[in-house]
Amino acid sequence: MAQTLGSLNASVRKVTLQFSMSHGNQVPRWVTWIKPECFAERSLRKAAAVPGEQFLIPENDASGRGVNDVSLIYVVDDLIAAGFTLVEAIAQERSSNKAGAPAYAMVRYSFYRNELAKHSSDFLQNMANIVRDLQEFLELALWRVRGFRNLYFQEDGTVMDGAYGISVNMEARNPLFVGNDMTKPQVRWQKDANGDRVGDAPLPVVPGSYVSVIDNEVSLCVEQSAEVSDAEMLDSQGRTWSQVLREEDQVREALFAQS
Repeated sequence: MAQTLGSLNASVRKVTLQFSMSHGNQVPRWVTWIKPECFAERSLRKAAAVPGEQFLIPENDASGRGVNDVSLIYVVDDLIAAGFTLVEAIAQERSSNKAGAPAYAMVRYSFYRNELAKHSSDFLQNMANIVRDLQEFLELALWRVRGFRNLYFQEDGTVMDGAYGISVNMEARNPLFVGNDMTKPQVRWQKDANGDRVGDAPLPVVPGSYVSVIDNEVSLCVEQSAEVSDAEMLDSQGRTWSQVLREEDQVREALFAQS
């Protein structure tokens, strides 16, 4: 089944994928590092921030910490198909929210509507590598995810009425493979409602849900083992989300075979 999170209608001009990681060596290669942020700069950024509307909140989680074990392997292709293009890929070392605590790495990918996209010549030259690098990065881990609908700021810092940006924020990286080696899946024990282990052995870590774009809606697609009823069909063609994702895989494999 899928939970609709937000529309990518004409009012949404920008979509941001932002990742927070404890180690800089997890950062993708094809990003531009900008000046590190110190604790004082962090305080100023937080004070000036305009709160957005959080739309990705799990059930029974009033604190809004986010949804765990989420995969984003489909979201890049989905955004491109929805008429967005990647225009920026940056990384920054940032101070923690506590003085003296270790710094962390922030990585941000910004997508704009095709008609609004402005690329630097260097970015355009390396764009294929940047997109491929991002896709490989997304295939290596699951995340705790939060989503926000934010005001849209123009280049002069003013708010554009009736325009918005979507920010999907990833934290608590959960690797799918040992040492990023795709032949060595991470495993963990399954547990019952009491927290006790079940089964004879730990099983490979798998996504609990996926962020995808279906019928121009950002959706959180949750894996289900039971057969999906007609009432749970998701898109205008009557396909369930899992059918949509399988068809995307088939298209991707066909394109790869032709290249």
